[in-house]
Amino acid sequence: MTTFLRVEGPFDRETAMRYRSRLIGLACRHPVVVVDLERVSRMDFAGVATLLESSGWIRQHGGDLWLINIPPRIRPILRLLDGSTRLAIVG
Repeated sequence: MTTFLRVEGPFDRETAMRYRSRLIGLACRHPVVVVDLERVSRMDFAGVATLLESSGWIRQHGGDLWLINIPPRIRPILRLLDGSTRLAIVG
């Protein structure tokens, strides 16, 4: 079963831990977590690190994390810090 998490506003050091807790909580109940980033206004290293750490945890527990609706302003930081090798970017 798949579940969705819509991230809104900044995804940075101020909000990263809250989103990590939500991602792990959702992953405990659903094998696939889809994160909609369409409404993210800003993302920094902490936001990317949270996605990477959460993705790793979810995969270790037999699930998957997918990213959708990534705004053009967010794509460069994801590519720079991940290289799209560990994060599943859909679309």
